[in-house]
Formats: sequence, C-alpha cells, structure tokens
Amino acid sequence: MIKSETLKQYSYTGKLAPLITQYVNEKRGMGIKFEADAKILRNFDKFSKEFTFPDESLPKELVLAYTAMRPGEMESSRDHRAGVVRRFAEYMRRCNYDAYIFPKQKRRKRNSAFAPYIFSEDEIKRIFHAADSIEENHHNKHICLLAPLLFRMFYSCGMRASEVINLTVSDVDLENGVLRINETKFNKSRYVPMSESLWRMSISFAKRTHQSSHGESPFFPNFKNEFFSLGGIYDWFRKVLWKAGISHGGKGKGPRLHDFRHTMAVHCLKKWSLSGVDLTVSLPYLSAYLGHTGLLATQKYLRLTADVFPHIIKSLNDKFGDIIPEMGGEFDGD
Repeated sequence: MIKSETLKQYSYTGKLAPLITQYVNEKRGMGIKFEADAKILRNFDKFSKEFTFPDESLPKELVLAYTAMRPGEMESSRDHRAGVVRRFAEYMRRCNYDAYIFPKQKRRKRNSAFAPYIFSEDEIKRIFHAADSIEENHHNKHICLLAPLLFRMFYSCGMRASEVINLTVSDVDLENGVLRINETKFNKSRYVPMSESLWRMSISFAKRTHQSSHGESPFFPNFKNEFFSLGGIYDWFRKVLWKAGISHGGKGKGPRLHDFRHTMAVHCLKKWSLSGVDLTVSLPYLSAYLGHTGLLATQKYLRLTADVFPHIIKSLNDKFGDIIPEMGGEFDGD
C-alpha cells in the first residue's frame, strides 16, 4: 500500500477541480502512485482557467487547445499529455458528465519478443483432459497423479511456473485450502486460496504421494523425489499440448507455461466485465492474488482482455476506459 504522506500533493482550483481531485483520489485509492499524471492534470487545471465553459463539463475547444502540439515538443510527450486528458474525460463520462474524448492516435506497433498466448476455454479443457490421460511410467511413478493437479494449479491459481514447482509440502495448507508462496519474484510472499475442486485434488494427491514426506519435501516431486526444473516441466507441458491437439510455434514462440498465468487473469477479467463487476474495486484484489508489486501490471491485462475478446471492448471502454492502459502490439505484464 502506498502511504499518502509520501505522495506529492497537487492543488486544483479551476472549474474542474472537484472532478480532477475525485479522479486522482480514485487512482491512488487503487494503489497507483499517480504522480506524473496528477502533475499534468494540475497544469491542465491551470490551462482551463483561460476558457469559459459550463460547470462540470469538458468542452472540445479546451481539449483540442491543450493537446495541440507545442513548439519543440516531442510527439511522445504530446501523446502522454493527450492520454492523461483522454482518460480523465473517460472518467467524467463514466460519472455521467459531458466530456469530449480526444481520439486515440494510430501508433506504430513495436516489435516485441513477448506475445502472450491466451488459451481458449475449450483449449484449457483439452489440456486438463490430456493431463488426466497421462499414464504411469518408469521415469516418474507419480506423473499420472501429478500432472492433473499440476496443470490445473498453473491455470486456476495464476501462479508463476517457478512458484508452482517450488512448493514444498508445508507450503500447501490442506486444512484451509491455501498455498503459501514464499519470497520469490520482487521478494514478496503471499497466500493463494485454492478453489474447492483444486483443494480436494490436492488432498487426494498428498494422501497418495506424501505419506512419509517431511515439510520441506517438494510437493511436486520428480523421479528423484527432488524439485522439478523448469526444463523438466516444460517437456511435460509440450507433451500435454501435443496430446491436447494444440500446436506450438517453436522455441521462443509459445504457448509458454507462463501463458497459463496470463490466461487465468484474462479469463477472470472477462468474467467480471460480463458480470458487471466494478473493476475499479476488484482489480486490486486480482493484483494481490497475482503477486504484482503495483496495479499497472494488472491493468495491462484489461487491455489484453479487450484485445482478445473484441466483442466486450465497448463495454470495457464505456465503463473502465480511463483505467485501461494504452498499448501497442507488445505486452510486458508479469
């Protein structure tokens, strides 16, 4: 949680001051530092005093004047200013005020080595079915028990692959159905509740696999009863994909194990948006569940959700356009 006393506070005194203040407070209430944008809104507030317009409205003339290219200004700086005002206008619209929304400019897509693969719900079902059909073999007598639970945990809990394979027996609280993720990325620890069905599967797996294991034993042991390497799990992942009839683009092209995490977040946001859940309230919960250090990485899943499911993009933009980050073809959320 960001301490309010550590944040730079700006005062707003123009006609739009009450709405700008509410908007900034909402952003910071969601765990966003929001300092650079708050400063731009302070400058916009001062700029607006030169214009005459109705209370609680944002006229087109004001927006166009403020977003106009300035002498010697870089295009990226202008785009940033315009984006801040656009998102504020979207917030005003969401609050049923009259506001002109500056149109988004077409941007050249940046090439990126990272392109998340979002599994469809049908593909997830096929992956589970493929994992369930793995038979015991001499390399790993536990694999037929391990694979069904392992791949469901990857998807259902949205955990990083390293977090799953490094679970110890003591990390899996079978009494309460909670996973303890010890200091991993960003040196953060957190607790991840399991669904009822995953909890039951974990209990069944532990009874058959860990009758004599100690607390520091790997919950998902390899054939040497040691922790799996990421490479070892990736090999099984490729086999499961093949059994599920899901093509793989080759090394570096995916799908990747990490794409289960992306898929879980996108599917969750899709479900919430279609159910009318207030994402400004719910997004911090998803952020904490995923172990993000701030809300920005989680917000990027909103853009990915809108891109993957275009039929709900209007609903997302109408309700939450001001909290959806602007992105090109790249995605760098974690």
